[in-house]
Amino acid sequence: MPIGAARALPPLLMVALLGTAAAQRPKYRSFDGRGNNVAHPEWGALPFTPPGPDRPSARAISLALMQTDYPEKRRYLEKNTSGQYFDHDLDKIADGDPADVAPIPIPKGDPYYDPAGSGNRTMRFTRSGYNKTSTSPYRETINTITAFVDGSLVYGSSQAIGDRLRAYEGGRMRVVDDPLRGPMLPTVGSVNMSLDYMANDAGRVPPGTLRAMGDVRGNVDPPVLAFQTLWVREHNRLAEELAREHPDWDDEALFQEARKWNIALQQVEWRVCFYEYMPALGIRLPPYAAYNASVNPSIDTFFSTVSYRYGHSEINDVILRIDDSGREVPQGHLMLMQAYFNPNVSLSAGVEPVLRGLTTNVQGMVEPRFASAVQNFLFGLPGVNGSDLFARNIQRGRDHGIPPYNACRRALGLPPVATFAELTNDTAVAAALTQLYGTPDSCDAYVCGLAEKKLPDSHFGPLFNASMTDQYLRVRDGDWYYFENKANGAFTDEEIALIKGTLPRVGSANRGLATVQLSSSANTSAQVDELVSAGEYTTFRTHGILMAITFCILMPAAFLANRLKGAHFLRDSPHLIRACFLAHILLNVSAVALAAAAFALPLTRARDVRYSEVPYGHGRLGVAVLALLFLQAVYPWLRPAPSPLTPLRRAWELLHTSLGRAILVMGLVNVALGIHIINQAFNGSVRFFATLAAVPLASLALVGSVLDRLSSQSAAAAAASSSGGAAHANGGSDSREADEDVKGIFVQ
Repeated sequence: MPIGAARALPPLLMVALLGTAAAQRPKYRSFDGRGNNVAHPEWGALPFTPPGPDRPSARAISLALMQTDYPEKRRYLEKNTSGQYFDHDLDKIADGDPADVAPIPIPKGDPYYDPAGSGNRTMRFTRSGYNKTSTSPYRETINTITAFVDGSLVYGSSQAIGDRLRAYEGGRMRVVDDPLRGPMLPTVGSVNMSLDYMANDAGRVPPGTLRAMGDVRGNVDPPVLAFQTLWVREHNRLAEELAREHPDWDDEALFQEARKWNIALQQVEWRVCFYEYMPALGIRLPPYAAYNASVNPSIDTFFSTVSYRYGHSEINDVILRIDDSGREVPQGHLMLMQAYFNPNVSLSAGVEPVLRGLTTNVQGMVEPRFASAVQNFLFGLPGVNGSDLFARNIQRGRDHGIPPYNACRRALGLPPVATFAELTNDTAVAAALTQLYGTPDSCDAYVCGLAEKKLPDSHFGPLFNASMTDQYLRVRDGDWYYFENKANGAFTDEEIALIKGTLPRVGSANRGLATVQLSSSANTSAQVDELVSAGEYTTFRTHGILMAITFCILMPAAFLANRLKGAHFLRDSPHLIRACFLAHILLNVSAVALAAAAFALPLTRARDVRYSEVPYGHGRLGVAVLALLFLQAVYPWLRPAPSPLTPLRRAWELLHTSLGRAILVMGLVNVALGIHIINQAFNGSVRFFATLAAVPLASLALVGSVLDRLSSQSAAAAAASSSGGAAHANGGSDSREADEDVKGIFVQ
C-alpha cells in the first residue's frame, strides 16, 4: 500500500465510523439526553474527594463578609441572567429527603435572624439527593437534567413534561394570549401538571398559579421568567414560519423542526455568552473544531456546586423595568425580594420591560459579598421562610463533600496559596477570612474562589477560570447535536451561517425591543433608597408587632373587660366589677402608649418618613387611628355626671362606645394592610402574620362568647328563682338602684 494511502486511512476510517455512529442516533435529540454519544449513551444524560475539617457556620462567614465595604458595580445584568439561564439548562442537583437536614447555625445577635440574641437559632437547610446505590464512601450527587445546551428549560428533560407543554396544534407550545402583555406562559393548573413539579420555595402563591415550563426553577425571579417566556415565543414563531413554508407538515414535524432550530438559536446565545461575554470576563475557549466522542460532557460536581455559582454574587437588589422610550414603566421597578416565585408580580408589566431593564441595569463584581435581597431576604422574611443564598452555597459545598480551597487548587493543577494576603488584594476581606479560617488550607473553596485575585482582564481568579474553561469545552465538544457540528447533518453550511446571524432577530421578533437609550430621568435612586438595613428591618418588624399587640390583643381585651363588668353573674360582686373597670382603663391606656411608640418608631430611621407615601393608605390611616386613640383617651374626662341619667349622658356613652369600636375596626384594617405591605416588601408569609393576628382575636372572641353564655344562664336562673309580682318588682327596683350605683362610679 502506498505511504500516502496509508496516511489517509485513519481519517477515512474516522469518517466511516462517524457515519455509522450517526446512523445509530435518532434524528432529533431525546428529551433526557440519552444516546448523544453512541459509545457512552449515559454521558450527559439523566443519571442515575473527601470533605474538609470543621469550619465556622456558613451564616457566620456570610455575616462577617457582609460587614466589609461593598464595592461599585459594573457590566450589565443581562449577561448575568444569560449565565443563570444556561446554568439551569445544564444542571439541577436532585432534591433530598425533606427530613435529611443540616441546619445552619445562626450567630448569636445576628441582626436579621437573631436580633434578640438568643444564640439558639438555625437556618433550615435540606441536603441534596444522592445516588444510594453507589459504593463510594461519599455522597454522589445526581444531576436531574441533561448536561447539554438543549432547551430543557423550554421543553423539559422528559417526554412526559414536554408533552404537557405542547399545544399539539401547528407544532406550537402552549401559551396564553394576553392582549396587553402578549403571549405568556400557561399556569401549572391549566396544563394539568403535577402541582408539586414547579418549585415554589417562597410559598407566596398557590402552586397552580405558577407558570408551567420545562425547568422547575423557572419562576424564581423576573429575569429568568422573562427569558423562559422569550424562548417559548421564539419556538412558536419558528413553528408558524415553518408551517407557512411547509404546509404539508403535520404537528409533530413542525414541533420537532421548530425545537431543533430553537435549540440551535439558544446555542448561539450560549456561544455569544461564552465567546463574547466570557472572554470579557477572562474565559477564552478555542474555536470549535468538531465533535469529540472521547469527551464526557457531564457536569462535574465542583462546577455545579462551586465555580458556576459565581453569578450569585453579581445579583442586584433592584430589577429595572424600562419602557420603549427608556423610562421607568408606570408599574415601577421591582425589588428582587418582592418577586421570588411570584410570576404575577414578576411580569405584571410584561416581558419586554424586564428585558430592557437587564440591558441597562448593572451587576455586582465576582467577590464574597452579596446583595441584601439574596443574603438576608432570600425567598422571604428572616425567621419565617427567609434564607441566605451565600450561606446556602457554602453549606451546599460542604454537603457535596467539596474539599478545602487549596486541595481544589491542587486538583486543577494550580499551586496552593499560603496566606489570605496572597489570595486577595482586599485587605478587609483578607482580615475577615483570617479571623474565620486561620489559613487558606481550611477555607471553603466557594468563599476563597470568590475572593481570589482576578486574572488579567478577567472577573475570575485562577480556580474558577480553570474549572469553567474545562466544563465549557466538554459541554460544547462532547455534544453530537451541537449546531456547529457538520457531521450530524442537522444544518447545512448556509443554515449554520444563518443561525449565527439570527440572534438579534430573536430579540426584535419576540421582545419588541430596539436599542433603547436610558432616559436621563431614569435612575435607580428611588429603588436603592428602599434597600433595607438590618436596623431598618428590625424597626419595621417591631412597628408591626406593637401595632398587632395594640389592636389584636389590648383593645379587644379592653372591650371584653368592659362587657364583663356588666355580666349578670357579677351583679353581687362590686369589687369584681371595679376590677373589670380598672382593667378596661389599664388596657386602653396601654394600647394608646404602644400605638404611640409604634407610630414613632419609623421616625427613628436615618431617612425621612412621609406617611402620605406609604402604599395603600396605610400611613394616612395610621395617623387617623392614632389621633382618634388620643381623643378617646381624653374623652372620658369630659363625661357628664352619671346620675341622673340625662340625655346628654346617654349621648356621651353612645359616642364613647361607637368611637371605641370605630378605632378597633380601623386599627384591625390597618394591621391587615401592614401585613400585606410587609409581605410585598420582604416576600414574607401572609399565613404566618395573619395567624399571629388572628389567634389572639379568635381567643378573645371565644372567651367573650363563653362569658356571654354564662351571663345569660345566670340571668335565666335568677328569673326562674324569682316569685311573685311584688318580689319581682322589688328585684327590678334593686337592680336599677345597683345599676345607678355602678354608673355613679364607672364609665359604661
